[in-house]
Amino acid sequence: MKASSSQRFVNLISEILRISPQDVVDTIGMDDISTWDSLSHMQLIVTIESDFGIELSADEIVGMRTIGKIREVLHSKGIEA
Repeated sequence: MKASSSQRFVNLISEILRISPQDVVDTIGMDDISTWDSLSHMQLIVTIESDFGIELSADEIVGMRTIGKIREVLHSKGIEA
């Protein structure tokens, strides 16, 4: 059975940032997770674009500083995350 886009999103964040899937909540962001640095941020962006088949603008990338903001951007592109 294929994972839902929401579950894929949680797994992707969890794997790249090396946090528990239970910790993938909208309120946490770059300032809360020590492994979320500029390199892992770019890895997140590249993986999201590849996995979900989208292209993100520079403004969207810069604004994606919390899990909630990432979800908002994906929702604006029709992806349930």
